[in-house]
Amino acid sequence: MLFSNLFNYIFVLISFIIMFIIFWPEINPEGKSPNYDEVCKYEITNDHTYHCSWIDPKFPELPLGRDDDSEDFLMKLSLSFRYDLKLAILSTVIFLISGLIFGISSGFYGITFFNKKSFIIKSITNVISQIATIFIEFFQTIPIILVLLITRIFFENYPEISPENKMLYTMFVVAIFGSIKIAIPITTIIKKLHKQEFILASKASGLSIPKIVVKHILYYESRLLIIAELMNFILFVVLAEVLMTYFKYGGSNYSLGNLLVKYYYLYNIDFIFNSANNPHHYQLILTALSPVIFLIILCLHIRWLGSRIMVFTD
Repeated sequence: MLFSNLFNYIFVLISFIIMFIIFWPEINPEGKSPNYDEVCKYEITNDHTYHCSWIDPKFPELPLGRDDDSEDFLMKLSLSFRYDLKLAILSTVIFLISGLIFGISSGFYGITFFNKKSFIIKSITNVISQIATIFIEFFQTIPIILVLLITRIFFENYPEISPENKMLYTMFVVAIFGSIKIAIPITTIIKKLHKQEFILASKASGLSIPKIVVKHILYYESRLLIIAELMNFILFVVLAEVLMTYFKYGGSNYSLGNLLVKYYYLYNIDFIFNSANNPHHYQLILTALSPVIFLIILCLHIRWLGSRIMVFTD
């Protein structure tokens, strides 16, 4: 019990740190120190090593110091995280809406929820349900990573679309294909519960179909599943953005993927740990490792946040 509480306290503290990072541009809007007058330039020599020359070995008092572009590194990390967070939230909304539409529509296929006199309504419902079922079966046959790669390459043929929108549209398509992770369980739950006594009693009492779906199926029976899948998809979007940036299909200069890839190439391990004589040795290590550490902590935090939400809603 003590360990569990300590674990939760640590992640609550991490939550405040993440909020601090998110709002750092508002906390420090200038993004630079007025006394800052140093520049670091990197050159690749014949032996493919990096050398850094500092005009002034003085560092301003910033939480993560300055990077090789003489910019506030925490500012870059904040803007990068904001971009990934925006991308993840918008994509997750599409993921949720698509999953609910496909799952509910497919779940009603072959089930009589309406009065026998409502022949037209039943016919329309069956057609929509059958179409949703076909889409779900089709989406199941295509690996989501393949959808990610093909869609991103497809949008490269349209130079008039900005890189940010290309990545956004790609994630929207991936969200629609990936929404079967919500749709299939919801379909199964609907088909399982439609003849249960409490559902029949709700129908007999005059409760409308939308209220039955929202109250009994989505909230009581599916909410934990939906929360878990939403958290998993948020993680997937962040990691997919890093993957696409690694293959030079990134969406923004300020993204977690761009930070990871840039400092992966800029700072090799030998250069970092063999530069002990450099007055900014620890700053180099901090700049190189911060994006990696932040991404790992972010993934763990999202998983913890999802588990907390499920506990509070259970």
